Amino acid sequence: MKKFSDAENIRSVYEAAAHSRWAHFGYLVAEVPNADYEFPQRFVSELERFNIGLIFMWKHKKGKEDWHFEEQEWESDRLNPEPEELNALLKAFFKDSGREREFKLAVGKG
Repeated sequence: MKKFSDAENIRSVYEAAAHSRWAHFGYLVAEVPNADYEFPQRFVSELERFNIGLIFMWKHKKGKEDWHFEEQEWESDRLNPEPEELNALLKAFFKDSGREREFKLAVGKG
């Protein structure tokens, strides 16, 4: 999820692509000024190249400040992360949490 000042930077696409190595679906959630905002074509091309979906969000006021989310016309196709990548992520995630056994029980492996 990126604030507009960061979201409009092409590096946000590359960051989302890097994180997608652990994901079955990759998305960039980006704040935009309003519902009519359009990202530059190069930005959109890079999202498509890495198969990253885009979800827009913007603030609107209805009595109080609120967020509106809208999924854009392109979505992420299902990605197939490498099992070794997922194992490395889970090891890092559970390293200091002490919850690895709880997780394994929850997925029927404990």
